[in-house]
Amino acid sequence: MAIWHEQKPNCFVIHIDESNLSEDIVDRIRQILTVAFLNQSYKLIFDMSSCTMIDSYFIGLLISTYREVRDLGGTITCVGLTGQVAHAFEAVRLNQLVSVYDTLSEALKDIDVPPISEPTDEELLSGSSEMK
Repeated sequence: MAIWHEQKPNCFVIHIDESNLSEDIVDRIRQILTVAFLNQSYKLIFDMSSCTMIDSYFIGLLISTYREVRDLGGTITCVGLTGQVAHAFEAVRLNQLVSVYDTLSEALKDIDVPPISEPTDEELLSGSSEMK
């Protein structure tokens, strides 16, 4: 099975280099999700650019993981959806629950954008009103 992960500064990326996401593949993904949660990484990116088919096991895993990370303040992003996979996401409306990007680099760029912070009262009073 070609499933691997990497911890990025702002997210946890799960690379799924399998064409068919069946039940046995989903079990391996569950193990990797356990690693992410143990590391308190709740911004998850699933790189699915090699996937050509998903089944109900994977859809169920994605929905239950979405609920868990949402409750912990995290997000799920999926990248590289094509063909049957993209159609399945639309048919069951997964694309309304998770962010979808064409490429991993687009998703990483969006996640790496630092939040805009409001100037503090001290900065406003001192005349340094530049946003951080």
